[in-house]
Amino acid sequence: MERYGSILSNDIAYTQILSRHRNIMQFEEHKPSVEYSWIAPNCTLVGEVYISSFASVWYNATLRAEINPIRVGSYSSIGDGTVIHTHCAVPVDVPASVTIGKYVTIQNNCTIHSCIIDDEVFIGAGSIIGEGCKIEKGAVIAPNTLVPPGKLIPGRQLWAGNPAKFVRELKDEEVYSNYVNAFNVWNSAQTHLNNFNIEKKNDEIEIDPKSLVASYLSENYFKWRSKFSSF
Repeated sequence: MERYGSILSNDIAYTQILSRHRNIMQFEEHKPSVEYSWIAPNCTLVGEVYISSFASVWYNATLRAEINPIRVGSYSSIGDGTVIHTHCAVPVDVPASVTIGKYVTIQNNCTIHSCIIDDEVFIGAGSIIGEGCKIEKGAVIAPNTLVPPGKLIPGRQLWAGNPAKFVRELKDEEVYSNYVNAFNVWNSAQTHLNNFNIEKKNDEIEIDPKSLVASYLSENYFKWRSKFSSF
C-alpha cells in the first residue's frame, strides 16, 4: 500500500481541476460542429456531429458519427448517458444518418440508431430507437420503450412497450408540453453553461435578462412564438 501511495502522490493528474477527457474528437476529416449550446464536459462527440444553437448534450452522453452524420436541432436535448450512433445501411428510402429536429427531448440512458426524429418529440428514459425508424412531429415515446427497426411512429400519439405499441392519441396540451419542455431543459442547460464556462473570467457568461430565452414564459410568450416560430 505504501508503494502505491507514493506513486499516486507523485502523479499530479488527479489534482488537476480540468479533465483530460477529449469530448470533441475529429474522426478522419470530420470534426463536430457546435454552435452556442451546452455540451457537458464528460460527454463525447465524435466525427460528423452538428449541434445547433440552444441545444444541450448532457453528462456521459455519446454521439458517434464515424459513418454518417448526426444532426441535433435547436432547443433539443440529449439526456445523461444516452448513446447515438449511425449505421452503414438501413431500410430503403430511410437515411443512414441521425436527424433530430427542433424542441426534441431525449431523456437519460436512451439508445438511438440511425433514424429521423421530427420536431417536438419526447422520448422517455431508457428507450431504444431502432435503425430506419421515423418518429413524426409531436409524438411521445414512453420510458423503456423499444421501437423496432424501420417502424413509423405517427405524430401526436403515445407509444409504449417492448416492442412499441400504440397507446392513445395525445391531447393538444400534451403535444404543447413537449414544446415547452424543450425550453425548460434549455434554461437548466444555460445555468450549467454559466457555471462551467472556463473561457470567461470568473466562469461567467453575460446573458441579457431581457433575452428571448430568459422571458419565454412571460406575458409576451405567445407573441414571441408566432413571430419566431421559424427558429
